Amino acid sequence: MIPNAADVAASLHASRRALRVAPWKIVLAYALVAVVWIFATNLIITALGLPESSYTLRIAVFVLFTALGIWWYTRRLADGVMRSQKLVGRAENSYRMLFDRHPAPMWLFDKRTLSIVRGNRQAVAAYGYSTEEFAQLEVLDLYAAHERERLEALAPPATPQQLAGLRQHVARDGRELNVEVLCSALDVDESPFALLMAQDVSAHFQTETQLAGNLRKLELARRVARMGHWQRLPGSEQVDWSPEMADVLGVANVRALSWTAFLDCLHPDDRPAVAAAHEQAERHASLAHEFRVLGAGGEQRWMFERIQLLGGRQRALFGVLMDVTELKAADSNLADEKRRYERMVDGLPDGVLMLRQGRIHYANAAARRLLAGDPLQPLNAQPFLDFVAEHQRAREAARLEALQRGVAGGQPQRLLLVCRDGRPFEAEVTETLLPAGGDAEVQLLIRDVSQAEQLRRDLEEANQRLQHLSQRLIEVQEIERREVARDLHDDVGQHLTGLKLHLQRLIRRQAGDSEFERLSQPLVAGVDAALAKVRSLSLSLHPLQLETLGLEAAVRWHLQHFLEASGTNWALEVRGSTTEIPPGRAVAAFRLVQEAVNNVARHARARTVRILMVCDEHELRLEILDDGCGFDVPDALQGAQSLGLTSMHERVASFGGDLRISSLPGMGTRITALLPAPND
Repeated sequence: MIPNAADVAASLHASRRALRVAPWKIVLAYALVAVVWIFATNLIITALGLPESSYTLRIAVFVLFTALGIWWYTRRLADGVMRSQKLVGRAENSYRMLFDRHPAPMWLFDKRTLSIVRGNRQAVAAYGYSTEEFAQLEVLDLYAAHERERLEALAPPATPQQLAGLRQHVARDGRELNVEVLCSALDVDESPFALLMAQDVSAHFQTETQLAGNLRKLELARRVARMGHWQRLPGSEQVDWSPEMADVLGVANVRALSWTAFLDCLHPDDRPAVAAAHEQAERHASLAHEFRVLGAGGEQRWMFERIQLLGGRQRALFGVLMDVTELKAADSNLADEKRRYERMVDGLPDGVLMLRQGRIHYANAAARRLLAGDPLQPLNAQPFLDFVAEHQRAREAARLEALQRGVAGGQPQRLLLVCRDGRPFEAEVTETLLPAGGDAEVQLLIRDVSQAEQLRRDLEEANQRLQHLSQRLIEVQEIERREVARDLHDDVGQHLTGLKLHLQRLIRRQAGDSEFERLSQPLVAGVDAALAKVRSLSLSLHPLQLETLGLEAAVRWHLQHFLEASGTNWALEVRGSTTEIPPGRAVAAFRLVQEAVNNVARHARARTVRILMVCDEHELRLEILDDGCGFDVPDALQGAQSLGLTSMHERVASFGGDLRISSLPGMGTRITALLPAPND
């Protein structure tokens, strides 16, 4: 049964706790055992009257047990460190998988040169580049010309903070992308790299642009609105019109227009209301109203009129008339745009909140569903901090206050939010300050990432199980190879040796019989060939030199056995001592060389193979270089015949190492494997 991630972590913690012993305690225990051993053996030798050589034997036994104790302790220490390195390697693979599968465009780049190191699939697809082309770009190559000029004018190179914010990027085909750039420096172990994520907000920009355009149209309509004034005595038919009223009312001779003729120009439904409004203005001295005017072609135009009763000896009505047709149309369009914008925001899958003084005054359907549990339940006037987990409220309150003062930026953060029914969920919250008159508003974009986090944990656990299974399969394979090699050598080899001895004995007894000797010689040669084949198979499955003479001798035997017969020249260079390499790591290194040499002999058609083996206190490094025909590495890894390459990757990954294969058709192949030392 494969243990899960919790079992592996518990076992690693237990092994580390068992090895966490202070050095002075070990020395003190060793000294006490030595003193007890000396006094006890002295008493026994004196009491039994043993010879003087017993003292020498006593020392030899003590030294033997000391060596066994040191070997046992160092073996336990090495096993604990190896398990720790395996877990670290698995975690790195899990995060690499999450990076590649993240739905937003992301890439790593060098902070010093701004060169892109690697981009995920979404980044490559969003910007229209191939994987190789994307890795050859610089970060500033993706910015629009005006953005790039501004960033290049800064003290080079631009920092991750200067790259972040709302930016305009350009795709490979020239498309402009409005993106929100989130940039973070990776400060782990003083890493020179940074991570950048670009979220496409073009749809939001387009809506805001249309809204701004409508506002400009509305302002223009107000500026160019036609208006004029008039004056008449109460109850009089004669009206004193200003010259502008001809354009407002659309008549040729406005001076000849009487009060009754003016009423005839109005919409029939509005005539009684306008007459009543003028009578009311005579009583109340002031009035404002709207009505419709009919043009010569029957078109309707809206008018706004303000009437004022002027005092004095002779009172008169004074009115200002303004054509508001375009203004009302702009207001209608603005209202339609506002309704469309609200419907679009309300239909977003992420929650959107508007805060004023910490209280919610707008929430879209997704936000109501996340926080209230029902998209129909209102959230207005409720403090946002009521939905933040209690242990994070103080920090979030300080963050909102700093944002309103303009101190903090709108970088995404993870918060634990609590629904109205008490159900907690993890969310990614992006806060943006929106100036609104004299009172600033805070816009919150809330994205539920609880399912994504659970998926990440499930992927990490599944990856750990697969890594454990792969390591276990490799161990079982080595055990089976060792057993098969032993059976070939001990059983089949011994039977063939016995058969050869019987044939030789029979030949000696039939000495002088030429016909018998002629017939028996092929049998002896066949037995010799079978013995050689069995011995070769046994050594290929598990070379005895690896256990007796070490890694270097086993590699030399394999190179000589497999390459010299094919006429391939080879050279082995060893730097450092390989005698101290642990057995498991030595077997892994030998299998890497064995698989690489077999591929060279079968497929590469190489004339020369060079192998460099460097062993120091930090790592074991293998380099295998041939001048063969080469191959396409990605195609080989994806093909059905790549079990050998997959096995090499799995062996290196099980020790927390790194394997790199560089090859081009017709240019040869270079394989580099790094196996960290147990104490590294």
